[in-house]
Parts: sequence; structure tokens; C-alpha cells
Amino acid sequence: MNKKLNTFIFMLIATLLNVFLIIIFIILAFLILSVASKYLSSEFMFFVTISTFLTAIIASFLVYHKIILFVSKKYNLNDKIDPIFKSKNKNIDKK
Repeated sequence: MNKKLNTFIFMLIATLLNVFLIIIFIILAFLILSVASKYLSSEFMFFVTISTFLTAIIASFLVYHKIILFVSKKYNLNDKIDPIFKSKNKNIDKK
């Protein structure tokens, strides 16, 4: 397999992992929210719901980022996949 195919497979799996993490964190957040709704007023629940949703997305991104870094270092993926974004300045790559 060449580097472009490896990059495509890696990005496909990473995207599926990210979607899975978002779903898991949103489910967990709304389970916690359902318990907390008994103790909070209905006016305040609107803001809590939106902040819970945003927190779940941010948490999933942070976990996703840590997993990708770990897998990349463990399996030395920098040698096996193409960079997605290439710099236009060639001098930056030589440092």
C-alpha cells in the first residue's frame, strides 16, 4: 500500500472514531443532564443543555487528539502516511 492510501484509511478510521466519541460523550452528558434536571429550574436548563452539548464536543475532541497522538507515536505513522497539509515554504521543512 502506498502513502496516499494509508493516509485515506487513517483519516477514515480517525473520522469514525471522532464521530463515535462525540456520540458517547453526548449520551453521557445527557444522562447526567437528566439527573440534574430534577434539581434545576426549567429556565436554567436551556443554558445547561447548550453548555453540556458544547462540553461534550470539546471533550470528544480532546480525547480524540490524545488517541491520535498516541497511535501516531506508537506505530510511527509519520513515516507511513502523507502529510495532509504541505507547507508552501520549502525552508520550513528542512528545520
